[in-house]
Amino acid sequence: MTLASDGVVTVGMGSSALGQGLETVFAQIAGDALSLPFDRFRILHGSTTLVEEGFGTYHSRAVVMGGSAILLAAKKLQQAIREAAGIEFGCDADAVSLVDGRALTPNRPSLSFGEIAAKAGGTIVV
Repeated sequence: MTLASDGVVTVGMGSSALGQGLETVFAQIAGDALSLPFDRFRILHGSTTLVEEGFGTYHSRAVVMGGSAILLAAKKLQQAIREAAGIEFGCDADAVSLVDGRALTPNRPSLSFGEIAAKAGGTIVV
């Protein structure tokens, strides 16, 4: 997953879509995991440029395996956002809350995920 300064999250997948709607399902899973709207995701699949190993389409198995990978990556991205926000806010990462695409701490202005990525050099990659 890559969070860009425009707030769009790119999800690189090893599962390949073959017309069964994986792009939609993967964006929905990522959106739920990160509490972001569906349209904030770009799903890229089936490219060994993006991932080291892929597993094809394999009907519903692609959702189980790919969806699980998205959930794990989303947790890593959340932690990376907290750490970057902690640096920006001058506090510990554990003091940062992530709510509706914004990083916030008590008594400080919040920053959007995109703003955090911009301040972290333009992108946050996990």
